[in-house]
Amino acid sequence: MWKCQARAHFYKTAFWFSKLAYAGLKRGKDRASYVLKQDKIRLVLTTALNSDRPLVNM
Repeated sequence: MWKCQARAHFYKTAFWFSKLAYAGLKRGKDRASYVLKQDKIRLVLTTALNSDRPLVNM
């Protein structure tokens, strides 16, 4: 998960994005996601929380 946090922080500070939403770590989720926005641009950054999940192989 720290990779997703680091990427989100990078986009927020380097390109002036702001955090719009976060999902993860609750209710047994297998991934964590951040939604960042800048004017009309939206980025969704997602990372797997467990290395044995299908999301890791994408």
